[in-house]
Amino acid sequence: MQREWLSPPEPVWGEARPEIVALEGGVPFLFRPGADLSIGLFADARPLRAWVREQEPAGQLLNAFAYTCGFGVMGTLAGYQVKNIDLSRKVLAWGQANYALSGLADPDQDFLYGDVFDWLRRLKKRGERFDLVVLDPPSFARSQRGVWRAERDYAALAGEAAALLTPQGRLLAVTNHAGISAAALSRMVGSGLAAAGRQGQFQLSLGPGPDWPGATHLRAQVWS
Repeated sequence: MQREWLSPPEPVWGEARPEIVALEGGVPFLFRPGADLSIGLFADARPLRAWVREQEPAGQLLNAFAYTCGFGVMGTLAGYQVKNIDLSRKVLAWGQANYALSGLADPDQDFLYGDVFDWLRRLKKRGERFDLVVLDPPSFARSQRGVWRAERDYAALAGEAAALLTPQGRLLAVTNHAGISAAALSRMVGSGLAAAGRQGQFQLSLGPGPDWPGATHLRAQVWS
């Protein structure tokens, strides 16, 4: 019953439509309203995507746990060369459709299918480095590696990502785990950066913005 309440099978207003295109800051994205809870873009992260779009283009951006590549689209529009990683081929194809809506090139080599940890290590071995890395992992997930828990494993993830940063590169660390405080996220990200041999510098915090008053489930921090 609770799942039906969160994602009703029929629209509560208007006719059912399998796909719609909506604008975020003038940028078109493809939504699939009947696709359970994952309809194409998480609205609470809109200020985070806007921040990425506002950055001066500075080379390479890595978008980990890309989902439908919202960060990738905004980064490409800002002038970055972007690589998107996700464990689902379906959402990466959805991301390529979002690129196409903005008339952006979407070569397959920029949409990397597979485990994020595996790809982080492969990219490191290749010698690839990034000026901005976006980490937006789930709070909990199962994979062939085992069980991922953000409250336990975020520091290790941040360390793997930090190893791919250029000397002046920045890390945008995001979590939607309501149980992780801003201080806890800072400790984990700082620990990960230190493990990667970086003297991490906290730069700013971002959140869900005025559309979500009082919300504390989404936290984002920029580190260098």
